[in-house]
Amino acid sequence: MREFQAMELIFIPSNLGLVKIYIHGFEESGDGGEVIITLNDLMVKRRGLQKKATMIKSFLMFNRLLTRTP
Repeated sequence: MREFQAMELIFIPSNLGLVKIYIHGFEESGDGGEVIITLNDLMVKRRGLQKKATMIKSFLMFNRLLTRTP
């Protein structure tokens, strides 16, 4: 039987569109996880061991991507 994996979804409206944040993994201490941030056709995917640090790094990468996009 297939094992159930929880996924957190966060939607943030902005003036550029709807920012979608998908977070899965990070179930127990030491388990890795993944954070995916999308806005229209832009996407940032980051894997890590600590949920908070991975989310912050993902947001920083996403912000850099937004500032470089014309």
